[in-house]
Amino acid sequence: MSVSQLRPWRCRSCQHRFYAWNVPVSLLFYAHCPQCADFALEKISGRLALDGNFKWLKRVLGFAAYRCPGCRSRFFSGLIYLPILSDRDEKLAGTTK
Repeated sequence: MSVSQLRPWRCRSCQHRFYAWNVPVSLLFYAHCPQCADFALEKISGRLALDGNFKWLKRVLGFAAYRCPGCRSRFFSGLIYLPILSDRDEKLAGTTK
């Protein structure tokens, strides 16, 4: 994880390369993976989360436990859960525009 939270990106349509934040500012207050910044999370039992510091306190306070299917990170988050589907998931669900 970098200090500036900037990472390289590439535009899918024009192949332009640029640097941007891991998470867009408009989505910063929604639950996302702390390692890869993915929003496609699975809710799991609090017993399975590996968040080391104050794990017991987070369970008592009712923080939600999540697992990121991409990087397999397990963590607690007190942020709002907003399920965001990827392009592939939308095509499978048949909700493309």
